[in-house]
Amino acid sequence: MTQKEVESILGNPERTEKVELELETQKKTMAITRYFYNHDGQTVVLHFQNGRLVNEPDKLKEQ
Repeated sequence: MTQKEVESILGNPERTEKVELELETQKKTMAITRYFYNHDGQTVVLHFQNGRLVNEPDKLKEQ
């Protein structure tokens, strides 16, 4: 899913930041963009690499 697709569903994020995410299995990092969404007192953080969603928080997974 792309950043634009996420924005079309959730709207604009409360804030974004570009960070270097440390990879757990390797000794390197990857550049990502984080989107933060706040709803009902909870924050959901989405990670994008090269414009594509690279994580799916539990709160967004189908139950």
